Amino acid sequence: VVASLNTTFLWTPGYALSDPSVLFPIANPSETTTYTLTVTDTVSGCTATDYVTVTVNKGLFIPNTFSPNSDGENDTWEIRGIETYPDCLVTIYNRWGQPVFQSTGYNKEKAWNGEGKTGKVNEGVYFYEIQLRDPEKQIVKGSITLIR
Repeated sequence: VVASLNTTFLWTPGYALSDPSVLFPIANPSETTTYTLTVTDTVSGCTATDYVTVTVNKGLFIPNTFSPNSDGENDTWEIRGIETYPDCLVTIYNRWGQPVFQSTGYNKEKAWNGEGKTGKVNEGVYFYEIQLRDPEKQIVKGSITLIR
């Protein structure tokens, strides 16, 4: 496309764009969106259209620390994006490899609050395994530090 003073641009839908009337807007949609660009030569009336899809990857954000001390901040281990995997299996292990917490499905209501089978667990490093149970059978592993 050769832009001139006689050329107009229109992106649709226009939401989540910095300016739907420029050739290179900044897109920031909250979900995957296909945009249509219509270019018009205002002198001849000729138009051309093309499409582009902006894919939003809603990956997991897994914090590596939380502090279940009832101060209202970081009192549970909240994993952002986990709701995309409603059948996931989350297991927390102590340093000896013994499970201290397990949940099928994981959300804010089921988030780990630093308690195990016998009550509050000690401050320290724990290890997690998240079986996403998605088509690729992804397993995410890592460590989390509990601070009281």
